[in-house]
Amino acid sequence: MAIEVLAMAEPFIAPTKLVAQPLHAQLSATRHTWFLLPMLRTLALLLPALVFGTGCAYVAVPLPASGKPVLSGRVIEKKEARFIVPGVTTRDEVIEAFGSNFRTSGREAAISYSWTQKGGDMLWFSAVVTDREGVESVLDAGKTAWTCWRALFIDFDPSGHVLKAELVKLNSNFSVDTQRDEWSAKVRGETLARKQR
Repeated sequence: MAIEVLAMAEPFIAPTKLVAQPLHAQLSATRHTWFLLPMLRTLALLLPALVFGTGCAYVAVPLPASGKPVLSGRVIEKKEARFIVPGVTTRDEVIEAFGSNFRTSGREAAISYSWTQKGGDMLWFSAVVTDREGVESVLDAGKTAWTCWRALFIDFDPSGHVLKAELVKLNSNFSVDTQRDEWSAKVRGETLARKQR
């Protein structure tokens, strides 16, 4: 009986009533627009103030990518890597699961599977005002894309068993090999410290 009362307390909203709602209410319900409206409102207020107060303005609005399309490599999700157990899982089992499209170096036993996904776009606007002497004002706008570069690093002991596996966000200023080797050295240092205790 209580369930029926609760169900009757909330009125059914017919689709015709949704159309009658203000535009901002309709947009706020759609994907990726819920955060844009406050930003656009703030932009509309701040841009004139910046331009006339300082003489120039630069504003950037991030737009996340929907679906995160893969640009290179194969995405490895956390749930796919759960089978990896340090000290139990072998190198052969990892390669069987994820394939032979990995990078390794001769110095370390670590391997890396990397991939790149589209992160989103950045809309940017810039403005420069003319002064009283007649210097031209410059208005410009554009769109820039950014990416997300990720990897699964896996380090192995001399017997071929996993020491550690970790999903990492890569730094675009360094190669995947450099980052993997630094990560591996850190893992081996932690393992050595644990053995010495």
